Amino acid sequence: MSPTRIQMTRGKPWRAGNPRAVIVDRRTPWGNPFVIGEPGVPDAATAVALFRSAILLTHLAEAHAPACENMLLAGLMAEMPGPVPRFAAIREHLAGCDLACWCPVDQPCHADVLLELANEVRA
Repeated sequence: MSPTRIQMTRGKPWRAGNPRAVIVDRRTPWGNPFVIGEPGVPDAATAVALFRSAILLTHLAEAHAPACENMLLAGLMAEMPGPVPRFAAIREHLAGCDLACWCPVDQPCHADVLLELANEVRA
């Protein structure tokens, strides 16, 4: 059974199905710093796309530009509204885990990106 995204709710006991699910909302290091309604973020799909791009760009800068890493990362981070999780940390801490967020499961969510990156099969 592959890891899934769980929608947290205040009304029903969402944890009953999986007490070990990892919460990935904005209160955690896994949260998406791109907030819907902020400049350049008109909707959930855009927020999720920006989150994915930020993680992957940071990863590329760390992995493929060690001589320029500090300058590249500083430039990338200056454009971010907040910190994004590191690719290696996603793999290390979230692989195999169900992830819980407030987003409806039929809507775009950054947890889908985390699930994909954490559980991506390595060639």
